[in-house]
Amino acid sequence: MSVATERKLVTVLFCDLVGSTALGEALDVEAVGTVQAAYFDRTRSVVEQFGGSVEKFAGDAVVAVFGVPLQHEDDAERAVRCALALRDALVGLSDTLRPRFGVDLELRVGIATGDAVVGGTEALATGDVMNTAARLEQAAGPGQVLVGHDTMRLTIDAVDYGAEVRVEAKGKREPVPAWPALRAAAQRTRASSPLVGRSAELEVLADALERAIRERRPQAVVVLGEPGIGKSRLAEEFEARVRGRARAFRGACLPYGEGGAWLPLAAVVRREAAIGEADGEAAVRAKLHTALGPRHGPEELPLIEAQLAALAARAPAGSEHELLWSVRRYLEALASTGPVVMVLDDLHWADDILVGAVQDLFQALAPAPLVFLFQGRPELRDRMTELVADDRVRVLQLGALPEHEAAALVDNLADSAWTAEVRAAIVARGEGSPLFLEEISAVAGEEGLDAGVPRSLHALIGARLDLFPPEVKRIAQACAIVGGVFWDAAVAAVEAGDGAAPALRRLRTGGFVDEQPESAFLGTRQFRFHHALVREVTYESIPKLDRSELHRRAAEWLAGHDGRPDLGVAIAHHLTQAVLLRREVAPLEMVEPGLVHAAVDAARAAAAWTAATASVHQATELLRTAVDVAGDDREAAELASAQLAAVLARSGAAGEAAGLAEQILVDSATPEGAALAYLALAEVARARGDLPRMTEAGTHALELAEPLGLRSIEIEAHDIAGLADTWAGRLSSGVEHRRRATEIAFELGDLPRAAFCLAGHSAIALLEMGRLDEAERQVGEAMRLAIETGSLRALEAAHAVLVFLRRAQDRLEEAVAHAQERVVVAERLGEALWLFNALTVNLARTLIELGRLDEAWAALDRAQAVDTSGGVRGGLVNALRAQILVARGRLDEADAELTAVSWPDAYFELALLREAQGRSAEADEVWRRVLEEFAGTETRLERAEMIVGYARFLAGQGRRDAARARLAEAHTLVDGTGAALIERLIREVEAAV
Repeated sequence: MSVATERKLVTVLFCDLVGSTALGEALDVEAVGTVQAAYFDRTRSVVEQFGGSVEKFAGDAVVAVFGVPLQHEDDAERAVRCALALRDALVGLSDTLRPRFGVDLELRVGIATGDAVVGGTEALATGDVMNTAARLEQAAGPGQVLVGHDTMRLTIDAVDYGAEVRVEAKGKREPVPAWPALRAAAQRTRASSPLVGRSAELEVLADALERAIRERRPQAVVVLGEPGIGKSRLAEEFEARVRGRARAFRGACLPYGEGGAWLPLAAVVRREAAIGEADGEAAVRAKLHTALGPRHGPEELPLIEAQLAALAARAPAGSEHELLWSVRRYLEALASTGPVVMVLDDLHWADDILVGAVQDLFQALAPAPLVFLFQGRPELRDRMTELVADDRVRVLQLGALPEHEAAALVDNLADSAWTAEVRAAIVARGEGSPLFLEEISAVAGEEGLDAGVPRSLHALIGARLDLFPPEVKRIAQACAIVGGVFWDAAVAAVEAGDGAAPALRRLRTGGFVDEQPESAFLGTRQFRFHHALVREVTYESIPKLDRSELHRRAAEWLAGHDGRPDLGVAIAHHLTQAVLLRREVAPLEMVEPGLVHAAVDAARAAAAWTAATASVHQATELLRTAVDVAGDDREAAELASAQLAAVLARSGAAGEAAGLAEQILVDSATPEGAALAYLALAEVARARGDLPRMTEAGTHALELAEPLGLRSIEIEAHDIAGLADTWAGRLSSGVEHRRRATEIAFELGDLPRAAFCLAGHSAIALLEMGRLDEAERQVGEAMRLAIETGSLRALEAAHAVLVFLRRAQDRLEEAVAHAQERVVVAERLGEALWLFNALTVNLARTLIELGRLDEAWAALDRAQAVDTSGGVRGGLVNALRAQILVARGRLDEADAELTAVSWPDAYFELALLREAQGRSAEADEVWRRVLEEFAGTETRLERAEMIVGYARFLAGQGRRDAARARLAEAHTLVDGTGAALIERLIREVEAAV
């Protein structure tokens, strides 16, 4: 993998001297050179003070980049503060130059944040962010700092901004929104929601304060945690809760700027003495004297006052020993007037001088009701070993919020329009990090959940990534290519090096990745990224052309594990990404045909497996990606599109599936594509209940597939043909088609599809033929295989058969249980037609027979929603509702329902309705028509059930002899089958006659 280039989130600062042309005209060329040199020197000094890099000087313009070579989590804030400092620095520089040259220098600055490619020996940055910053600088007025949207969003809590302006920028289609930076905010204004959780931690802090007060011994709590885990928020809550009980003071370290070593202690002194930013030396002295005088004797007051005045000015003078003595005496005297809480935040940024000093300070303190909160990231613990060993010190390690607390936090932040699904998605993505949850919620509120990683989190994680040495960073990027979960052997294969083991150890100890106790691959160690967003940012740091090659290597490693069909989705992901990323980088360059074909084939295989074991929606996405990957390759695109059409039909998108399949048949380049298109049309016909079209399309598919040995298509074609025969009452032929489909599936080693074919309508055909024991054995084997292979499609089919089987056995409660299981599995699969059938012919029908009419009606309501959204036939809903309405005596409503139903879906309900309406002749005609249609078919049980229904009608009409004759006919059909339900119905009618 290339190490010379990478993608980074950077902040770019363009600044230029105002009126430089006039300056050149007024001064001699040597004088201009002197002025420019002084300007460039001062600019470079200020930029570097804030951690930026001066990329180039061009004329009077200076280009600085923050985030190169090392990214910081606050690069945007550094850049804006740098710009404001530059503006102030030029005032001082002008004071120096004016007496010699008579010039006053003034800047205009533009700042933008965005993605850039960083590379080359000088780590030059390229990208649109450079152009945007330049355009903002050109639009800025004298002395003005204009920043772009992302920069403003990242710094809004630390900088005061003026009103938004719109900049007409050359090369931009739309005006660029910009904000003038006015000044650094007096205090951060980040809004915080109510604290969620952390009750145990707050108890520890409260106990430390009570012990300090009770024992008059200083106490300390070291609060450690990853960035964004809520350390500062915990301290804020504690400060609020102890208000009135103790006075709290806070100071924080900064990762840049001068005088940073003692900043936290300086902040405490300034706050306690009410020293403002504008106070000069005299005012500082006066305020300190007012604060310190009542607490210190005349002997020590001058010494302490002098040291603290220098500290407050952020320029400590004298020795470290004298300063620490002054701070110690200051804190002891302050605590003598009442309990004090001292919060020192972000100590991971403190230099070793301060870390050692605060430990010495705590050890030397005299008895006093004083509590320290030392806060920092986990690595701080190793720098405070002396302090941690003290029995007055507790260590708190903050972890992620549990799911219910994360959900409560999101509820506090939520937009009123957010659905439960949106909130759940935010909770899942945030993985318990309060900051991550807050930032994702903020972005979701403005831009939606698909907006990507919030810039603030991108900066935070990118900065952590840059802390690792280059060789470790490369391994982290290889890990990100493999996925959120990865293996050491896979990483070594992707990186094509031998440095994976030590780098993974460094990433693990650095809290970037976690090792898992078990591995999915024998002989490997399995890891996961500590947080999904960590993986996402690490992945995005890799240039896209490099990503393409690394994805290809990852696919090769996974493909080396034969016999693992579950890896197909991952292999397809890596190969399709390898193609798509290359096209993004070089859209006019042809990708290697072999890679394209491999990617399409992998996606198609993965979609077939996924449609059987997981979700047809996931299969649909895989196939849509395969079509995109195929691009101009007509044959590959056709095969992927035809397979997509078949899956779309099963998902309920019958219209889209039909249009796609018909277009393929018009343009077809291959027999395989045509066969798949016919399969798709057969699925569409199945969804619409069009038996003739289903038979015709299925036959065409089989005629194309068999001569070419397209065995996978043969399975599907035999399956659909078997279903059509079963629907038509040609049960033996239906069983034979399913038997052949099962044989081929076993020959191919495709156990999930073998399980599906074993269950399917073959078992139902056996059942209808009265071969219940054979159907029981077959569905039992199908259920075993379905569970063994994880095939949800086969499992769903097995439950469907068991509903019919248990009903025939008069085990109706068990039938309901299987129907409910079928509904659950069909929902997981996303197959609209199957879900519809599960809710209607399985669940609602059986509930009606049990007299549970309200539950049946609710199931039909759910089915109607599937029908409305999916386009599958809905006559069954009306027919079954009519049956419920007849049972409730609401005959007019039942009649209205049946007007929308075609004959095959309503014969039983229509006969019941006409009988209930007293229209006996019409009822008799319906029954006769039904029995005529069943005559000559191999259907035994359903025909027997209809005969019993007719016999019951005849008995009710007083035609007892005719009824007995019909019952004898039904007896003949069910004798020896074990169809207990029909036998019971026969007995009930016999009792009536």
